[in-house]
Amino acid sequence: MIARRLRRGRQHKAEQGGYAFGGPPLGYRAQGGELVENDDEMLVVERIRELGAEGKSLRDIAKVLTGEGLRTKRSERWHPYTVKRVLDRVG
Repeated sequence: MIARRLRRGRQHKAEQGGYAFGGPPLGYRAQGGELVENDDEMLVVERIRELGAEGKSLRDIAKVLTGEGLRTKRSERWHPYTVKRVLDRVG
């Protein structure tokens, strides 16, 4: 019952144009119920795009990002799957 009310509340918020689902993706932050770009994180997203365009593997991109001291939203080190999720989202 509680889960149903939460789901309906999220759906209602989303229908009104607000951000309502989970943690914001890398490159964004939630502010006032909306997603806004986080400039520091967008630099990391751009770096991931660059490395992907160079043809590097997901594992190699993760190693480069970790080696450069770039952090994920929730961890100190990058994992290939995390890189894949970013690339899938940004194209």
